[in-house]
Amino acid sequence: MLAARLAAKRARRYAEADDLLEQLGKLGVRVDDSLQLWRADGQEFAPTSWSRIEGDGDEGDEGDEGGVDEEAVEALISQRGEAKQAKDYETADELAATLREAHSVVLDDKRRRWRVVVEYGGYYRVGPKVDPFTTKQVGDMLERRSAHQAKKEYEEADRLHAELTEMGIVLDTRLKTWKRPAPKATRR
Repeated sequence: MLAARLAAKRARRYAEADDLLEQLGKLGVRVDDSLQLWRADGQEFAPTSWSRIEGDGDEGDEGDEGGVDEEAVEALISQRGEAKQAKDYETADELAATLREAHSVVLDDKRRRWRVVVEYGGYYRVGPKVDPFTTKQVGDMLERRSAHQAKKEYEEADRLHAELTEMGIVLDTRLKTWKRPAPKATRR
């Protein structure tokens, strides 16, 4: 029945897929499409706790924990979860902003993971790791770009953005992230 539902979804026969989901529910099978999981044991899909993963902000001295107060971070994450459950999304967003601004922490809600990042001009890296030289170069350019934007020197800010693009750097100005995508494999 799960395979039939998947086939119906892929064929864009959503009414059929919904009917199959309802039948599965009557049999005690719960499906979480976002996680691509199904359960028939009554247990929760998502892990109940958050885990810390390595981030750029963890690359301090040996033995340095990235300078982050994990207890404070976990308390804010817990408060944010409570706000989301209460559908108080404004507070949840404010708590996410506090995590980023006060602790340099970003969250991955889907995987329930958090990490410490390094920001340059308000941007942090996502995607594949980048060598330290490139990170410093990009960081310097992002800092300068941000300073030019603050002074309303948009032409110079745009020039730096174009220069970053020429280097293969992708900026997401909405999410305030930067990345250097992994090179695509070429076919012979």
